[in-house]
Amino acid sequence: MFMQMAVTGLVLGSIYMLVASGLTLIYGIMHQVNMAHGVFFMLGAMATYYATEILGLPYFAALLLLVLIFPFIGAAFERAIFRNIRHIWLAGYMATVGVWMLMEGLGWQVFGTEQKSVSFPVTGLIKLPGGAVLPANKMWVCLIAIAIMIGVYYLVGRTALGRQLRAVEQNPRAAQLMGINSDRAVSKGFALGVTLAALAGGLVSTLYSVDPSCGSTPMLKAFIVIILGGLGNVTGSVIAAYILGLIDSFGGSLLGAQAGHFMGFGLVILILIFKPAGIMGDE
Repeated sequence: MFMQMAVTGLVLGSIYMLVASGLTLIYGIMHQVNMAHGVFFMLGAMATYYATEILGLPYFAALLLLVLIFPFIGAAFERAIFRNIRHIWLAGYMATVGVWMLMEGLGWQVFGTEQKSVSFPVTGLIKLPGGAVLPANKMWVCLIAIAIMIGVYYLVGRTALGRQLRAVEQNPRAAQLMGINSDRAVSKGFALGVTLAALAGGLVSTLYSVDPSCGSTPMLKAFIVIILGGLGNVTGSVIAAYILGLIDSFGGSLLGAQAGHFMGFGLVILILIFKPAGIMGDE
């Protein structure tokens, strides 16, 4: 029982990590809260459904399609919505709230009210030490999410693009004086964050049914994660994602699903009382 809940918590944490890391990247670079982040999660889930179940593409080909398409969607969104108002916090916040409400409403009209799910190519059960049994699709989703995060760490920490993103995050004016095009770097960072949200949606669509409002709960969890981990701190978000995943798993199994949600909010309040900047945030 304990091992089963622990493994489920790690799976949930991997999903939260993927959604929150995109939100953390966007906040770290732009210092703006993207309230429309859940929209891209939903669009990624829906795109995966239509690519696999309607067009007949293999599942992993559908994920590759997300990687190819959503960077352009993210860059276009940043250019159209954020570019001119990203230095005005309230304007950016309200603009993304408007996009969130608009896209979710359009989603109900375009995609319909029917719950949709995607078949994962690997089926069966995996027996783990301690008597835990995990569906194969959950194990694969967990491993894919971790692999994606390793790739993000490499991209941000070891590539020229990553150095540009970190420079713009630390001091945009100094970055420009060093020859870095801040607008272009911000656009690329935003595109990466959006793509991570879409990939999370594509993965989750194989675990749970999705509809046009399916991005709201993951976005809420992502906000809890980035507050716990420290705003703009990717490593802190990863740690916080697994903490929240374990809390949701143990709390939901022992006390009920709603209790698990409340425990997450309680943890946010408790940590912010003693460490206002989050687990790894700068005081």
